[in-house]
Amino acid sequence: MSEYTEPSLFDPIETLPVQPYGDLGDTETDGYTGVPTRAYLKGNQLKTMNVLRRNGTYGATWVDLAEEFRWHHGTASACLSVLHKAGVVNRLKEKRDGSSLYVLTEHTNERETIAHRPNASARLLVSILRDIETDLREGRTWEAVHRIEQTRATFGDTDAVGGA
Repeated sequence: MSEYTEPSLFDPIETLPVQPYGDLGDTETDGYTGVPTRAYLKGNQLKTMNVLRRNGTYGATWVDLAEEFRWHHGTASACLSVLHKAGVVNRLKEKRDGSSLYVLTEHTNERETIAHRPNASARLLVSILRDIETDLREGRTWEAVHRIEQTRATFGDTDAVGGA
């Protein structure tokens, strides 16, 4: 077994961060198309990953990150959430002091996890898009256009009514 080395904030972790919470950082491209093939986390996501790597199976909560880095709840929670969505960390079903507990995927150790779940507005949008898709597939173009107009008006698009 190799000796444990304390991670540095500059250690690269080869994982693409999920937008919009951070840019891709320093990227490598395939040299032909210019498409990123690998990116290094930086900033708050890198700090979060390093804490999770350091803590191993103990993991971390938003409170742990907030205390260590003097972050607001939203900053700590967003970093954990976006890394969870990317699939590089797991949110465990167990809690610590009432807060959700996160670990790197390799430190889950068969403990029960909670899948990432999009927020309510994202779920609503997916539902609306499915309805529009069904209308279009079944030849109900007017109904699809009407749904689009209703949705745009609901979300404050003043040009929606009669503009589609």
